[in-house]
Amino acid sequence: ELSAFEGELRGDPNLQRVLAESLDLDHSLEGFAVDHESERESVLIGIVKTWLSPSFLALPPLLLAVVARFSGDYSMALPGWRDSAIQGIAFAALIAGLLLAAVWAVSNHWRLIRAPFLSGIGGLAALFFSSLAAQTAINQYTESELLQRERIIQDNQWISYTSAYYWPDDLQETTGHPGHRPTEAEIRQELEVLRSAGFTGVLLHECRDPSVARLAKELGFRAVIQGIRVADPSNFEADETQRQISNAIAASEDVDGYILGEFMAREVDWSGLTAELARIRWKTGKPITASFLNEDYLGVRGEQMLEIADFTVRSLSRPFNEQSASVDAAVEKVEDAVMSFQHDTRPGLLSTVFWPTGGGAAFNEDQQYEFFRRVKRLYRPRGVALCYYSSSDRPWARRLAETSNYTPAFEGHTGLFATRELDDSPSLEFVPKRAVSLFREDVQ
Repeated sequence: ELSAFEGELRGDPNLQRVLAESLDLDHSLEGFAVDHESERESVLIGIVKTWLSPSFLALPPLLLAVVARFSGDYSMALPGWRDSAIQGIAFAALIAGLLLAAVWAVSNHWRLIRAPFLSGIGGLAALFFSSLAAQTAINQYTESELLQRERIIQDNQWISYTSAYYWPDDLQETTGHPGHRPTEAEIRQELEVLRSAGFTGVLLHECRDPSVARLAKELGFRAVIQGIRVADPSNFEADETQRQISNAIAASEDVDGYILGEFMAREVDWSGLTAELARIRWKTGKPITASFLNEDYLGVRGEQMLEIADFTVRSLSRPFNEQSASVDAAVEKVEDAVMSFQHDTRPGLLSTVFWPTGGGAAFNEDQQYEFFRRVKRLYRPRGVALCYYSSSDRPWARRLAETSNYTPAFEGHTGLFATRELDDSPSLEFVPKRAVSLFREDVQ
C-alpha cells in the first residue's frame, strides 16, 4: 500500500502540493505555540520585575513592624517599655535585613529584578531610615506620655474618696450595724460635695463598684485614679482580688491610672504583683502602679519598685505621734517625704496626708486647718502632688473605735467633711470642716 501511494504521489503534482502545504501548516502551528508560550513567560517576568523592584523600598518597614510587634515586651512599665521597644526594633532590623538580603539574592539569581544594584541600595536605605524613624517615634511617645502623666498628677487637686455610707459586712457583730454598700445616688451625693469643694482629681481606694469612676467623670473630675484592693498580698489569685481587678478593668474608659494594692514591701509576692500589673496594663492601655509606704522607696528595694511603676503613689506614714501630736513635726515630715521624690524620673502622688479633728487633745478643726494651710505652701518638685486624706469622716470607723481597743480613736475623724445622721432618714449630711475653705480658695 505504501508503494502504491508513493507511486500515486509521484505521478500527481496536485497531491504533492497539498501534502507540502499541510506540512508547512504543522510547522507554523508548532512555532506559534512556542512563540505564544515564550511571550506569556515574558509578560509574567515583566510584571514581577515591575512590582518586585520597588517593593524593596516597602518591604523593610513592613518587616520591621511585624517582627517588632512580636519581639518586644509591651506590658512593662513605661521606662522599661521604651528600652524593650528599642531592643525590639534593633532585633527586628536584623531579621528584616537578613530576609531582605535573601529575597534580593534569589531575585537577582533568577533575573527577576530590574537594576539589582539600585534595588539593594534602596532596600538598605529604607531599612535604615525606617529603623531610625521607629526609634525616634518611640522616644517621642515616651516623652509625651511622661509629660501627660505629669500633668495629670501635678495639675489637679487630689482627694482620697471612701464612702461614708459604706459599712463592712464583717463588722456587723462588732459595731451593731448591718453591712451596707452605697447606692449610686449616695455615691453621687458624696462626689458632688467633693467637686464643689474644689477637688479635680479623685483617688478611689478600691473597686467594689466600677461605676464610681464613671460618676466622677460625669460630675466634672478631670482625673480618676482607680485603686484595686488586694485581699492577700501573698496570693493575687484570691477570688476577692480577682473580682476587684475585673471591676477595675471594666471601668478603664473612665480611669486615668490604676493602683494595684497598698502594701508594705516585705509582705508582697513580687512575681504575682508584676504579673498582674502587666496584665492590667496590657488589657487597659492605662498607666499602673502599686502603692507602698514612702520609706519603702528608699534604697535598693525602692529601685526595684520604681522599675515596675508607670507613676508612683507613696503612702505617708502617720505624720504625728498620738501622745504628743505636733503640727510643726507633722508638716516637717510631709516636707521630707515630698523632697524624697525629687530624683524620680516619673510623676508621683504622696497620699494619706491628713490631720484628724477628734480622738486626741491636739486633734481639732483649728489644728487641721493649720496643718493643711502650711502643707499646701510646701515646695513640690515637678510632677509631684499631694493627695489629701480623706473625703469625709467614716461612721463605721468611729463606731469601731468606740467598741474596740485596737482601733485608734482618731480613725473616725480623718475627713475634711463631718458626717451627721439625719433623723428618720438613712441619708447623711456632709458638713465642711474649717480646712475645706483652703481648697475652695484654689477654684475661686
